Amino acid sequence: MIVLPIYADQYFDGIKSYGWFLSSMALGAFLGAWIISKKSRIVNRMLKYYLFMLNVGFFVLLLSFIDIFYFALLFMFFIGFSITSFVILWDSTVQEAVEEKYLGRVTSLQMFGGLLFLPMGYFAFGLIIDYINVQVALIISAIFIILSALAGVFVQKSYDNNSTFAD
Repeated sequence: MIVLPIYADQYFDGIKSYGWFLSSMALGAFLGAWIISKKSRIVNRMLKYYLFMLNVGFFVLLLSFIDIFYFALLFMFFIGFSITSFVILWDSTVQEAVEEKYLGRVTSLQMFGGLLFLPMGYFAFGLIIDYINVQVALIISAIFIILSALAGVFVQKSYDNNSTFAD
């Protein structure tokens, strides 16, 4: 998240706060990975994937309005928890759904797509930060995440309904 170090600098104690934010995210990520690893089977995996993504958007949105350090740490914890949880759910779904002989190619294409759009996001949000402010960049980021997650929830719900109907 390109906004995070600037947010830490403008709202709190700069690099020290940024380090605390990353530590809080890491702790949340660890807990998310640990909890998911304890599950032998996850029902409605893709719906949960999108709900974790929705959580990320929600907590980024809350972060944009908070200037209380301990609340920001708590939100960063939940962002780390949710990001790791949805990444694990996505990666395990891909590994199960894609034939082994195509798995490397599919994984490479996913990574390529992510890396392709990363500089564009940095550029766009860098401009927003420079010409508007950090809070607006966080709000826009949160809105994109929330809308993407909601689209996924509704598509997933539609898919679940169609597959149930077809059975």
